[in-house]
Formats: sequence, structure tokens, C-alpha cells
Amino acid sequence: MKRRIALLTATLLLTLAPVAVSAVGLQTIVPKDCNQPGGCQSICDIATLAQNLLDDGIFVAIFLSAILFAWAGWQMVVASSSGNVAKRDHAKKIIMYVTGGLVLIISAWLIVSVIMSALTNNSNWNALCTQPTSVGELPSLG
Repeated sequence: MKRRIALLTATLLLTLAPVAVSAVGLQTIVPKDCNQPGGCQSICDIATLAQNLLDDGIFVAIFLSAILFAWAGWQMVVASSSGNVAKRDHAKKIIMYVTGGLVLIISAWLIVSVIMSALTNNSNWNALCTQPTSVGELPSLG
């Protein structure tokens, strides 16, 4: 049991270390304008906060789903080699639920994106609040 806990701890530390040092690509959720006295000053700050939260949430969901797919795959291999039908079925359920969750998350993001694009007549709706830096230059997404 102690060996299993040590292995789990080492695995978690190795997989989450890049997140801890922000080397994975997660954004700062709260915009810089909201860290001043008085908090968020405009609706664009709140929209940016929501967009950053959703982007990071989707990133974390995909990261965790990859871990769950690997875990379920490992459980399926072990169960198949030992002939344990119950564990194999449990691993299949994990794969099915993770796949369903990913489809739900991506579908929800796609529906919101299509609706917002239609309402704003702009396919780049999530960058509506950013200002071009010079004439003729497109707004940046990051």
C-alpha cells in the first residue's frame, strides 16, 4: 500500500510540475486591469475574465481526460490479462464517460462560439474587446 501511494505521489508530482511553474500554457485568469483598486472597470474586463476561465477550464479538462484515458487503458490491459471481466467493464465505463464528458465540453464551447459569432456578426467574437495596435492590424488573441 505504501508503495502504491509513493508511486501515485511521484506520478502526480511529475505530471503537475509544469502546471505549478506555469510552463504548460495556462493563462492568468484575472486580467491585469482587474487587479487595480476598484476591480474590473468595464464589461470587456469581465468578458476577458470569463474567456480566460473557460480556456483554462477546457485545457485542464483535456489534460485530465488524457490521464483518465491512460488509467482506463491500463486497467483494461491488466483486467484482460487476468481475465477479470468486472474490472474490464469498469475500465470501459471510464473510457465511455470520459469520452462523453469531452464531447459535452467541446460541444458546449462550439455552441457558444456559433451563437456569439451569429449575434456579433464576427467570427472572431472573443477578441471584440481588444483594440488594434495600429491601423490595419488585426486584434491579437493573446
